[in-house]
Amino acid sequence: SPLAGGRNNEVVRFLADALRFYMEFHSRFDGFYGAFIHDALAVAAALDPSLVRWQPVAVEVELGGTLTTGETVTDWRNTWGRLPNLDVCLDADVATFFTRFQDRVGRLAAGRSVVAS
Repeated sequence: SPLAGGRNNEVVRFLADALRFYMEFHSRFDGFYGAFIHDALAVAAALDPSLVRWQPVAVEVELGGTLTTGETVTDWRNTWGRLPNLDVCLDADVATFFTRFQDRVGRLAAGRSVVAS
């Protein structure tokens, strides 16, 4: 891994510290030691849409629910009869994403260009 042995690097330390909370949370409450890296995946998908599998669906934000105000509701079965207004990511090529993520962070930590070659 490009990050192996990089604990003395401020970029690697920052990421490790930032992700530690989430990894410990998921370990305690969800039974796995890991973190979801949503923002980085969203940027990667914008740069390379082939990394994810999308499905266009109708999505609304619940405004009047007693327990659900502010939650998104998705019409997976098209029962509302509305046109899709959002592309929802259903799956991602995690291996490719993580390899690229490690490469870019490793390059940033090493002070090299992070632009894909």
